[in-house]
Amino acid sequence: SELILKLGGSMPDLMAASHAITLVKGGTNQLALAMKRKVMLLEEVNIIRVPDDIKAVSVTLVPLYQHLLLDGSYSNTTESQTIELADEDGDGQWESTEQIYLLPASQDDATITVNMTDEDDAVTSYSYSTRQSLTANYKIRINGTYTGPHGITLTGTITGATWGGTHNIEFEFDQNGSTDKLAIGNIYKKC
Repeated sequence: SELILKLGGSMPDLMAASHAITLVKGGTNQLALAMKRKVMLLEEVNIIRVPDDIKAVSVTLVPLYQHLLLDGSYSNTTESQTIELADEDGDGQWESTEQIYLLPASQDDATITVNMTDEDDAVTSYSYSTRQSLTANYKIRINGTYTGPHGITLTGTITGATWGGTHNIEFEFDQNGSTDKLAIGNIYKKC
């Protein structure tokens, strides 16, 4: 059986556990369950230095699982989540600090897409395939910097706090595709 949200409902902080036991008539049965968190928490999304002629910005995460099964597994692997950002101060910083629980990505190379709508309603989208999965039991913060007409630099942080640990995701992308930042000590093309 699937756990499915009501229309317009939001995901809670879900944990699940299951264990198979054999029942014997007249016997005493003891069961210990270790709960595992089945969701990730999107804590914040920030895109800064957005040009003045942009009137809307959103960020889309895909593919995510859509349903959680009673046995703790997932189903429906093509769900997406779009987060609408706001520029409250008119300073080119578009953000959302609404905390949203989401089921995790259904594949390791999930895609983060930044959608920017200008005054003529033309939408430009920039996408990046993450090498680290958007994983259950992690808190996620996405921070992006628009770098001009050639594209966007995004830095994303998956922060574990008391959850599962810490992962950092850093990448740049533009109309011509994605490139990884190089730093001392990094492995590049297996070298």
